[in-house]
Amino acid sequence: MEEGPPLFLKDAEDLSPTIQVLEIFPDSSADRAVLQSGDTILATDGQQLSIGKENSLMMNFNRRVQDVGAGNILQ
Repeated sequence: MEEGPPLFLKDAEDLSPTIQVLEIFPDSSADRAVLQSGDTILATDGQQLSIGKENSLMMNFNRRVQDVGAGNILQ
């Protein structure tokens, strides 16, 4: 694969990892947390999202949610 020039996004001031909420299922934990389609998740419990030891943004986020445990609040 050939390397090209770096990619810059117009008007992007912060390229921190984020998760975009696409859909909320009724009665899900996301629904109970009052997340809405189109919301952007930037951090959990004050820690910026990262790929973590899982080397995957989504897997790291899922682990953070599971670590908090059912019925507890993730900030």
